[in-house]
Amino acid sequence: MPVTVSTAPPNEAQTLHVWVLDDETQLPNLKRSLLDVVVRQRPSEKFTLGSVADKIILIATELATSALRNGLPPTIVRLLRNGPCLIVDIADHDTQVPAEFADAQPPGAGGLGLRLAKSLDLTVNWYVTDSTKNVWVEFLPEGAGDTSPRHTGLLTKALGKLRHPPNSDAG
Repeated sequence: MPVTVSTAPPNEAQTLHVWVLDDETQLPNLKRSLLDVVVRQRPSEKFTLGSVADKIILIATELATSALRNGLPPTIVRLLRNGPCLIVDIADHDTQVPAEFADAQPPGAGGLGLRLAKSLDLTVNWYVTDSTKNVWVEFLPEGAGDTSPRHTGLLTKALGKLRHPPNSDAG
């Protein structure tokens, strides 16, 4: 199922950091660096399993992985702030293939990040520029989203796989 085309993130959103990825070997560094930037943005928040920081790391990494595997390099990951919300915007250079949820794709073909974001009731959008296809996800401040057991359980399972993927460096 395609994601509905929308507009770019709000113009007033401030860019906090940009990462440019050429291949999947850069994903562990993205995770560490992204966590550092997110924690610096929210120093007074207590980060626990299932926190906004975990959701940002998980969704950003899944979307970046999909872009690296299925799009055209380089993949550009931007972290933005719009008021109290943080936004992750992931771009690849394949403007011809629309963003799609994994349930419409064969296993391993991408789209898991989109499906996971939707299952966590996050706002998911995508748009195309002259040179990139971008998917962006908005994250509400801690406590403003759903922390029901359904969401926490799904996130716990997904984070376990992300933190300890087979054949990876544990960091």
